[in-house]
Amino acid sequence: MSKYTALHDYVEYVKPAVSTIRHHYNEFAHLSYSLINAEDIFVQDKAERLLGLRQGAHELSSVSVEENPSGSGYIPLIYARYGEETGATVALQFTPTQYALLSKEVKTAMFGKKPRVFDGYNHVYVIMEHQYFQTVSGFTACRTTNMLHTPLDYITEKFGLSYLDTELDHYLCDICFEAALENEYV
Repeated sequence: MSKYTALHDYVEYVKPAVSTIRHHYNEFAHLSYSLINAEDIFVQDKAERLLGLRQGAHELSSVSVEENPSGSGYIPLIYARYGEETGATVALQFTPTQYALLSKEVKTAMFGKKPRVFDGYNHVYVIMEHQYFQTVSGFTACRTTNMLHTPLDYITEKFGLSYLDTELDHYLCDICFEAALENEYV
């Protein structure tokens, strides 16, 4: 398993549970994996530090995970929706190369004015929550981490799927452990 496929593997594993939620309980529940260019992330509102995502995200069907596209500038992304207007989360995985491709405005809105995101780490995961205001909506960064399990557990918790926690579910634990081994975090 490659570190570039960890988010994809999570989505493929959890997607049947989310489909069941959508079918029986919440018609707006949605979980998907895609790849996005750095240019497709933009500042929606500077004052609120809101970010927008253009529709230019590359769906997985058009770009193969095995081709290792995130090494060439594509940013892996999980999009999870829990409600109609609000209730959406985006989890992004950045390498230093991908981080360098972001505009200065996006970096400031996402990480603050003096970011120290890659202190000895190869990957940074950013969790962004959808915010809806009267005149504008977008995503705001709510958590930044170097540990893969944090965004996975965050999304799992939002869906109410506590049995799929990375400490309880062996498959998800393996995904996180293998990613940690590849990045020499263990």
